[in-house]
Amino acid sequence: MDSAPREAFPGERWVAVAVLVLVGVVMLVVSWGRWPDVLIDFGRELYVPWQLTQGKRLYADLAYLFGPLSPSLNALWFRMFGVSLRTLVWCNLALLSLVVALLYRLLQLVGNRASAVLACVVFLTVFAFAHLVGIGNYNFICPYAHELTHGLLLSLTAILLLARYQQTHARWTLAAAGLTVGLVFLTKPEVFTAAALALITGLTVTLWVEQTPFPTAVRRWGLMLGGVVLPPLLAWGWFSLQMPMATALGGTLGGWRWALRSTPRPRAARSPRRSTRTSTGVPSTATRRSRTSSSAAASSTDGPTMSLAKPHTTWPRTRSSAGSRAAWRRDRGPWATGLS
Repeated sequence: MDSAPREAFPGERWVAVAVLVLVGVVMLVVSWGRWPDVLIDFGRELYVPWQLTQGKRLYADLAYLFGPLSPSLNALWFRMFGVSLRTLVWCNLALLSLVVALLYRLLQLVGNRASAVLACVVFLTVFAFAHLVGIGNYNFICPYAHELTHGLLLSLTAILLLARYQQTHARWTLAAAGLTVGLVFLTKPEVFTAAALALITGLTVTLWVEQTPFPTAVRRWGLMLGGVVLPPLLAWGWFSLQMPMATALGGTLGGWRWALRSTPRPRAARSPRRSTRTSTGVPSTATRRSRTSSSAAASSTDGPTMSLAKPHTTWPRTRSSAGSRAAWRRDRGPWATGLS
């Protein structure tokens, strides 16, 4: 892949940057203040990091479905810039700028500058500031789950680091790519699966095309896999200092706890009950005789008896809507006339 594509005219790079900045600013102004729905779902993205700044512990004091990376990062923003929705918005705008820059660079490597600009314009206008349903939350400014946006940013970084290795064969790029994918593991399972498959496929094809000797290939894989397992191990160790190791392990696994539980738990078997009805649904002869004898015994006893059976209630026939409202007003009195 060509790392330095030639410019069709002087200043082409800055024209591309200006176009992307202009589109981003326009979309920011058009969608301003309409990204989240604080009452539906997105409140969690504010509440959890705020509670972390108050000293609460993730997974021990706060229930959370996903990995610890995103709430911890958002709590860091709150500690640095103050607990506010505005803080999260501006930090997410900065991360969105990084996503666009990485996406532009990656697409430029596999295509040209014009195709990269066009793809980034589509990303900004359709996905980054999207509000395609009745509520917000499904955009990169105030996402439903920050694990997806953070995971995408880290995944693009890992792919570009692998591309850097293909150009320079610097071993640190493989270690850094593995470390980045390890951080993706601490977000959501689906994001990690996509990033891991991309990295595995890219490194496999690279080593095969270059006909890398087996011992060297093993060392390359060791560098990358070592970087992948390091962030989860560090997260497990950190949480183990604050809570039981089993709870810390469950928190480190995040969404993998639910993703790996694909088979529902079997229900307890019910004890079979003897049917008191025939195949036609009519009570059997033995059942009718038993009920008759029980009724006769109850009627022959002295004193009042109390039946435990549910009394039969005959519901009145439904009236018309107009008649029902008139009867309701009559029963409730004059105060009900203003409520219809």
